[in-house]
Amino acid sequence: MDFKVIKSYAKINLSLGVTGRLKSGYHSIESLISFLNLYDEIKINKISSKNHKIIFFGKFSKGIKKKKYYFRIIKNFG
Repeated sequence: MDFKVIKSYAKINLSLGVTGRLKSGYHSIESLISFLNLYDEIKINKISSKNHKIIFFGKFSKGIKKKKYYFRIIKNFG
């Protein structure tokens, strides 16, 4: 199969402060971050079927709450 590979780079929060709450319910923050040369690979393959399929695999895949991510992934790439 021919996959498109996207690298999702890691970051470390060196400092994180909550400065308030937005109307949306989210918090406003101030953060100092550093990026690392460490990443997860996201592989995407376009299919002709309307039945989307998302597979998580790897060392920590059992801890992923899959249904939480399906809608976000399909919404962004569907």
